[in-house]
Amino acid sequence: MTQHFAAMPLVSHVTDGQPGWRLVHCPECGSACWERPDIAEAKRVIPDLTECCTECAQKAGFPLDGTQLEGGR
Repeated sequence: MTQHFAAMPLVSHVTDGQPGWRLVHCPECGSACWERPDIAEAKRVIPDLTECCTECAQKAGFPLDGTQLEGGR
C-alpha cells in the first residue's frame, strides 16, 4: 500500500505566498503554512492524502523529493 502525503511550505520560510496559495495551519504542529492549488486538487482525487508542513514531514521521515512510500506508516 502506498501512503500519499504532501508537504506544505511554511510561512516562516516563504513569507509571500504565490497566486492561488491559501494560508492554512499544519494539522500536526499548528504552524502557518501554504496550501498550494496542486495539494487542494490532490485532496479531491486522493482521499487519504496526508498533509503537513515541511518541518513535520522531515521529522516524520517523509522524503521531500516527491517519492511515495510503500507499505504505509
